[in-house]
Amino acid sequence: MVLVQQILLPNLPTKSVSVMDNASFHKGIEMQKIIGELWSYITVLTSLFT
Repeated sequence: MVLVQQILLPNLPTKSVSVMDNASFHKGIEMQKIIGELWSYITVLTSLFT
């Protein structure tokens, strides 16, 4: 979480797109809250190959 919150998100250019795999820590409420504070749109895909 620290990597995402303190390094990744603050350094992404405007209008960036971030894609995460389905690891459990990516889908947690805390991660969605961190991302939601800085980004205006979040979607969770259950599978990219269905």
